[in-house]
Amino acid sequence: MKRLVLSVSQSNGEIAGCDYFTVEVSPAYARLLLDRLALLEAAKVKDADAYEFWFWDGTGDYFDGDPHEHSDSAVPSRTECNQLVVREGAVWWFAYPKHADVQLLTDPVSIDDLRAIARG
Repeated sequence: MKRLVLSVSQSNGEIAGCDYFTVEVSPAYARLLLDRLALLEAAKVKDADAYEFWFWDGTGDYFDGDPHEHSDSAVPSRTECNQLVVREGAVWWFAYPKHADVQLLTDPVSIDDLRAIARG
């Protein structure tokens, strides 16, 4: 199991409470993400215009503050429409903060990083 801490970019300005994202990636979850990347590649063989897939996915949490000072008692920010974005060679997590018109998008996690986690 690997805990990833990812930076978050925000559209339409900036809202407090969503500075970084954490997600626990087990070898089994990493293999699922790799399967989803392979699914996109298979779709691109049939249709070159296939660009990305989106999946509902609430596995991680968004937090406020400095990720280096994160503690297990930190309270996650409330988000909705949590999704996983699969693009060629990487995955991202996406969400909206509750009651805000701001889009949150994490830094990508590469296929190579997922392969390393999947191997355990």
